[in-house]
Amino acid sequence: MADIAGEAARLPGKRGRKRDSMLLMGTIKAAGDYARDTQPIRIRNLSATGLMAVAPLAYDEGSIVEIELRGVGLIQGEIKWVRGDRMGITFHETIDPLRARRSVVPKDDDHLRNHAFLWDDEHKGWRLSPLYDVMPRPMVSYERHLHLGVGLEGRLATLDNALSAASRFGLTRLDANEVIDTIWRVVAKWREFFASYGVPGAESEKIAPAFRPIDDVLSTDAASDMA
Repeated sequence: MADIAGEAARLPGKRGRKRDSMLLMGTIKAAGDYARDTQPIRIRNLSATGLMAVAPLAYDEGSIVEIELRGVGLIQGEIKWVRGDRMGITFHETIDPLRARRSVVPKDDDHLRNHAFLWDDEHKGWRLSPLYDVMPRPMVSYERHLHLGVGLEGRLATLDNALSAASRFGLTRLDANEVIDTIWRVVAKWREFFASYGVPGAESEKIAPAFRPIDDVLSTDAASDMA
């Protein structure tokens, strides 16, 4: 493979198949080794035929391994090269790399200048305004972060993290669940809204990775509370 797994042999100035530079998480283990636990890996580059990853444990060149990627599933491949904690792996079958980054909505411009306070005449006090001037931004990494911390896990962009600090914003868990449900019902129809405003299909596809499946940002336990 000349694009990722064969990276060590690439000639200067030459590029192989199209690949995505990213930071995805996955798991790896030796094929058929059911006695040993899987190990986490960080995927730095991913194409239809292979990947380059960083792993905590060393594997020998020529080893057959099983890699699991969210959105793709279990993939078997061969380790083509190893350099320190990095390795290049060629898949036995081609994959669709877009499935690993398919997509609520990531963005990292949620800075303080995009927040304000509004006077609440009914309660005679100030309240946080709705967020404004924030645009979705396509990302390829599975773990995503905001600019500001929103919960006990800091800037981690998950609904579980936001729910962990709901009380700090004057919300009960029930109130927070209702907010999430309201927003998600709108976000889930983003393609319909884009189309209604005349956004071309090709442009919608460019922004699609910004919209994540609900199960990527909300755990099963948290979702059961909302049922």
